[in-house]
Amino acid sequence: MKIIKKVLGCLILFFLIAASPASVWAQGTAPVKYSGTITDEKGEPIIGASILIKGTSVGTITDIDGKYAIEATPGSTLQISYIGYLSAEIQVSNQRSVNLVLEEDAKTLDEVVVIGYGVQKKRDLTGAVSSIRMDDAPVATFSTVSHALAGKAAGLQALQTSAQPGGGAKFRIRGATSINAGNDPLIIIDGFPVTSNPDPGSGNRYSSGSTDNLLESINPDDVESIEVLKDASSTAIYGARAGHGVIIITTKRGKAGKAKVTYSGNYSVQNMKNPYKMLDAQEFMERRNKDQYENWMKNNGQGIYGQYITPKTNPNPFVAPYTDADIAAAQTTDWFDAVTRTGQQQSHNVSLTGGTEATQYLISLNYFNQKGVIKTNDLKRYTANVNLDHQVSKYVKTGISLNLSRNEYNNVPLGDNDWENAGVIPAAVHSVPYIPVRDENGDYTTNPFMGQLPNAASLLEMTDLTTKDRLLGNAYLEIKPIKDLTIRGSLGADRKYAKRRQYVPTTTMYGARVKARPQLYKTINWTS
Repeated sequence: MKIIKKVLGCLILFFLIAASPASVWAQGTAPVKYSGTITDEKGEPIIGASILIKGTSVGTITDIDGKYAIEATPGSTLQISYIGYLSAEIQVSNQRSVNLVLEEDAKTLDEVVVIGYGVQKKRDLTGAVSSIRMDDAPVATFSTVSHALAGKAAGLQALQTSAQPGGGAKFRIRGATSINAGNDPLIIIDGFPVTSNPDPGSGNRYSSGSTDNLLESINPDDVESIEVLKDASSTAIYGARAGHGVIIITTKRGKAGKAKVTYSGNYSVQNMKNPYKMLDAQEFMERRNKDQYENWMKNNGQGIYGQYITPKTNPNPFVAPYTDADIAAAQTTDWFDAVTRTGQQQSHNVSLTGGTEATQYLISLNYFNQKGVIKTNDLKRYTANVNLDHQVSKYVKTGISLNLSRNEYNNVPLGDNDWENAGVIPAAVHSVPYIPVRDENGDYTTNPFMGQLPNAASLLEMTDLTTKDRLLGNAYLEIKPIKDLTIRGSLGADRKYAKRRQYVPTTTMYGARVKARPQLYKTINWTS
């Protein structure tokens, strides 16, 4: 801000000197030379402040040291003004030295915004920069930072691509503008660009849905603020990688003061927002009887079909699939109740913060557990975050940020495959309501109308466990060799490790055919 003031002040000084009119004085009045210094509340000189004799066109501005000199008649009023400060007036008399301190105007301090390598007026950036304060978000309602971004910034789309707890997410800033290349924005956490931790491959027939969530390893309670940069002017500093926008995440830092321990926790329950409305056993049987009767008329040219199809002579009489006694005795199986439950979500966060004027620290630990609405579908997350800042000397400052996380997913087939590879939800939708989950021998039943469709409950017998570990760390060194010049260098590393273990038992349709099949996959990625 100070260097911006100096630049603006020098420009104002140049133009005002070039355009200053000659002094005009009332006849018979002897002017007196007044001088002084204009400073801010911190004692810093204000460069380019305007000093004008009220009621005249006579004026001057302060130099690089905040000093000025002007000739005015005793009793005149000097008007002093500068952008970002409250204007002031002072009447001069016999004193020759007139100093003044200007107060900052909080309402106009954000009129000028530094973006990239330049400066723009804030009104020109409307819609180009959006800020999200995590303190304003109900952290109990989402499992990851990605989901917290949904609907929080104009022009930003945060789409969850899977119903798994902590499921995958993708971001789009002002839509998808590329056809062949990617459309993902650049993600920066505490000054370090990060990439996603992709899911290990799947070797079985069933897709569990994506957990490729770029921000899955970040504890929402550790986030201080999120900025979304959208256009060329706001992303200029990041180059070509910012072609689809930038999302900047800043985590909380320590503050000087006594050591303070803070605990926060929450617990919530979850249900399917729009559950399927399924027929019970009696309704299913009655409607199937009507459907079969309609087919009988069509195949035999009976009823209204006789106008279009040659009626058959002496057709076999219609026999309903279900008698009245069958319908009355039928027992309804709630297939969705067999595979779903009331979801639960809990989070516990403990942080330690404090420090001196020279050193500030923040240490936090978090445990998150989400039990999805599909049975056996779970997510556990453990995170540890350390932020340390140290003022080595008047000119040198250093610090580190370290984030450790482990995400454990218990997956279930929630993919978009069909027939024998169908997931839990499609299989439950197509299940017959009068067929029990298991037969009298305790074995899983099969669908009498679609034998290639798996038993929905049998899919919960699968083992599909994904573990993702992440180490994200960076260190910085900040040097201020001279006033208003800061040189900052940083070094970071992002290590991602993922392992997936799968086992398809013989109780499933596919497992029975291949005599059960275990699978193990691992991926390791480094970024620095």
